Formats: sequence, C-alpha cells, structure tokens
Amino acid sequence: QNAHVNFQLVKDAVQGLTAGYIAFDSNRIITWAPGSVTDFEAARFDYDSGQRRFEVQLTFDPPADRCLLTVNLLPSRTKLVDQLPIALSGWNPATQPNQAVSLDARKGGEALIDDFTILAPGGNPLFSCDFEAPVFTAGIDATGIAGWETSAFSEAGGISTVSSTAANPALLPAWQQLTTAQASLELQRLPHRSAAAALAAAQARSAAWEARLVADRARLAPAASDASLPQLIAAAANLKLQADRHSADADLLAADLRLVTAQALPPDNADRSKQIDAATAAVATARNAAEKARAAEIAASSAPNDTPTLPPLGPEYPRTSTGRRKALAEWMTDRQHPLTARVAVNYVWLHHFHTPLVATVTDFGRNGASPTHPELLDWLAVELMESGWSLKHLHRLILNSQSWQRRSAVNDPLKLAAAAGNDPENRLLWRMNPGRMEAEVVRDSLLYVAGKLDPAIGGQELENTESLTTFRRSLYYAVYPEQGGRSPLGELFDAPDPLDCYRRTSSIVPQQALALTNSDLVHTVSAAVTAQVAAACSTTASATPSAPAEPDTFIRQAFLIILSRTPTAQELQVCQEFLQQDTPEVARHSLVRALLNHHDFITVH
Repeated sequence: QNAHVNFQLVKDAVQGLTAGYIAFDSNRIITWAPGSVTDFEAARFDYDSGQRRFEVQLTFDPPADRCLLTVNLLPSRTKLVDQLPIALSGWNPATQPNQAVSLDARKGGEALIDDFTILAPGGNPLFSCDFEAPVFTAGIDATGIAGWETSAFSEAGGISTVSSTAANPALLPAWQQLTTAQASLELQRLPHRSAAAALAAAQARSAAWEARLVADRARLAPAASDASLPQLIAAAANLKLQADRHSADADLLAADLRLVTAQALPPDNADRSKQIDAATAAVATARNAAEKARAAEIAASSAPNDTPTLPPLGPEYPRTSTGRRKALAEWMTDRQHPLTARVAVNYVWLHHFHTPLVATVTDFGRNGASPTHPELLDWLAVELMESGWSLKHLHRLILNSQSWQRRSAVNDPLKLAAAAGNDPENRLLWRMNPGRMEAEVVRDSLLYVAGKLDPAIGGQELENTESLTTFRRSLYYAVYPEQGGRSPLGELFDAPDPLDCYRRTSSIVPQQALALTNSDLVHTVSAAVTAQVAAACSTTASATPSAPAEPDTFIRQAFLIILSRTPTAQELQVCQEFLQQDTPEVARHSLVRALLNHHDFITVH
C-alpha cells in the first residue's frame, strides 16, 4: 500500500534512537542528509502507474560517516536515486551491541521484502535472508526466526507474515490447496518423526548422564589427578551438547506437530485461529532454542583445544567449614546467654505438665508473660547447661520430682475447696494438671490396650494413610504441612503442625467421640480388648466359654485394663444395668467401646 514504509539503521534499539533511514511515503523517497535528522525528498515515484517494486542499495563509507544510496526501479532497473550521500551517524553494529537494522510499516502501510543481504567490502555475504524455506515457512510470523525480533516500540495490530503469493495474489488459491495437501501429508508423517526425535533425545540424555556420572566419580575420587579426567570431562561435555541439540530438535518437531494439527482444523472451528497463533509462537521459540543448541555444539567442535566445563550433578559444599554455624551454636549455648536453655526447659516442662512455666512459649521478651516459677526455671536451665545440655538428664530430673508424681485429684473435699480457692488455675501446682492425649498417643494407646501395637524400633517412614491398617508406633508415620499430611486420627485429634513446633493445640469436637465409638479401628480394638478381658476373668474366676464370668468381674477387669483403675460404686451399678440391655457378647463389646471413649482413657492424669 502507498503509505509510510521505511528501512532504518537503528542507533540504539533499547532507547529507540535512529542513525539513518530510507522511507517510501506517498510517492516520495525520503531520507536524511549526512549529519542531519531532517527529512528531505530524494526522489519521487508513481505508485498508481505501477512503480511499486524497488531495489535499494546502501554502500557504507564509515570514514566519511555516510552511506551512498541507490534506488533502482524494477524490473527496468531505472535509477531513481544514484549514489546519493545520506546519514550514517556513527552506525557500526560490530562494536555497538544495541545497534541493528529494522523494517517498519506504519498504520495503513504494507510492504513486501523479498531479499535482504549485507556484503563485506570484498563481496562476501555477512548476512543474507531471502525469507524462503526451509528456514521460513509460508503463513507464519517471521518474528523469532533468523534473528528477526519485534521492536519494543511496535504498536499493537502490526504483523510480519512470511508469504509465497503476496507478489502474485492469483497464485493464492493454488498455494492454499498445496499447503492443505502438505499439511495433510505432514500430519501423517510428523507424529512418527516427532516420536523418533523424542526417543533419540531420551537416548542422548541417558548417554550424557552416564558420561557425566563417570566424569563426576573420577573427579571426586581420592585419586582425582588421573590423567584421563580431562578426556572424561570433555567427552561428557560433548555428549551433553549433543543431548541438548537432540532435545531442542525434538521440541521443534513437537511444536511443528501442534502447528500442523491446528492448521488441519476445520475453518469454522472457533479456536482454530487461537491455536494456530499459539502454535506459531511455540514453533518460533523452539526454532530459536534449536539454533542456539546447534550453534553451541558447532562452537565447541570448532575449538577442540579449549578446556570444557561440566557443571556438577548436584550441589557441592566446601570441604572446610567457614565456622559461622559453629559460632552461632556456641553463641546460642554460651553460659552468658541462658535464653536457649530457658526455652528448652519451658518446652520440656510443657510436655510433662501440660502447661508451661512461661505461658508465651514463643516470646520470652518484654511483651511475653512472666514465668510462674522464675527460680525453678533458672535452676532447671542451669541444670541443663551443667549436664552438657543433656535432655535425658532434664527428663529424668522432672519425672523423679514430687511435683510430677502428684495426683490430679484430691480426695479431701475441705483441702480441695481451700486449694481451689487460693489457686483456681493451679499455677502453684498443688495438683497435677490433667491433659488430653495427643493424636499419636490416642492411637498408640488403643493399639497397646488391644495388644496389637508393634514395639519395633527403627525403620523407614510410613504413609499416614496406612495408620489405621498397620500397627507401628505413630512416630513412624509421615506428617507434613501440605494437604494429606495428617493421619485420619490426626485430623480429628489435633495432629502436630510442622510449621509451629512450640505448642500443640487441643480441641474438642463431636467427631472425636464418633471416631472412638464407630471407627473401624475401634471396632477391631474393642473385639481384641473384650477377648483380653474375658481371658483375664478366666484366671481370676471360674469362667468358661460356655459359662462367661460374672458381670461384676468383667466390669472390674475392663476398668483395670482400659482405665487402669477400679470402678466406683456408681460406675459399677451403671455398667451392670448396661450389660442387661443386650446379649452378653454384644453388651460386653459395647461396654468396652464405651470405656475406650471414656474421659479417663484419653486424659493423662
């Protein structure tokens, strides 16, 4: 179209600066004079009379900082401009990486570029682009091919499409038929070619990895000065370059297959255009990657004497420590810095007494709570440090103390009332704080009572989904913060949070009681416990399978095995009434399940 189209010598592609240009604009050939940035008319042509094809030649004259412009009218080769000096403005892309050449068509403009060549002074081609196959494919965007890129200053809506018929539109129907047939043929061939390329890439990657393993083992071996090590590294580096090239070729063929598949869609398909555009962009990206991979392989083969580099297979750490971690550990455990010991003592105390000495377990500073027993906290912290930071010593010291061995109940009502009145929150530890079992302890206690807990020590981590069907101790099952990182019981009984290691939360929800009453695990456990109670009764009374033990004997044994205590008179009466409501076998199973759901079973007193 007879609108503005130009060729520019780009002075700075980042800043959008121009060193010189030649424009065809409304029957005029416009350019800049040397040393000027002002448009002047170099010649005129008559678009309407058919003067539409031109050959433009630029002869560079760097010492004079100018170009000599020649414009020939085709096919007659009539000279419209002959050796006209125009601006060069220091343009030299050999030394200035941001300098380039550009082709620009403004809104309403349309130009056909048939051939673009840059020659050295001796006539040798430095760059040549004819926009023909196999580098370019008709119907796709030229962007991303052979170094052509879209400028950051381009406006939306412009296109740069490779065409085989633009110069002769009459050929378009025949070309469309040809491309349709070729696409149909390629659609049959490309899947096999793409699969073969993917297989070759996988084999090349496998060979490259094996070579890298050999080289890495030789490099890390005690006798790493082996004379064959450079050859092993060179071989591995070359195989890696070959694998990269095979992978890039496979990616290009896969992108070509997606493009051909999109082009084969019916014309009335609503997504056809979007799929073609996306596939075209993917082909351009894959072609650039393939060209870079080939260039890297060629560059390596053209410099055989260069020492190749081979990145290690995994992270490497210095053989000698910088000492920073040791300095941090020494600072944290220094006797003049007792915070670490206090925090550790508070955490251990919380585990055993269900309440910490410092309520704000994550804050021992001015904004935190004061300790309930500051002297005790300091004394235990000193004990921990003087024992060589032995947590075993700290646990033993606490568990052997009278404080930990106290009961959680007081039988004397007067003493209970007095103590509760003076210290209702039990801050002074006049009794043991009862605490709800943690999720892991609930599961392990159920299995232990039933005699099914596997006490084996050690072994690999198990999936938490298996925690209800296998009987290892709960500490061997995985816990992680992502979805699915908790066991079924852990979901209900507040499993540990890997993101918060200070204090376990404790909640009471109806689903917990349902899980301890109707879950498959509890049914399995209750059957085993019922049999265990019956066996214990047979050793203490004259019971046989045909003549079960008396209800009172069964109730007392069930309380001892499950709750580790005898029933009170009121509990015994209630249990007797309960056992009379159903057949002996069903009623005893139900009683065991009820005791497994008892508050005393899931509470640490």
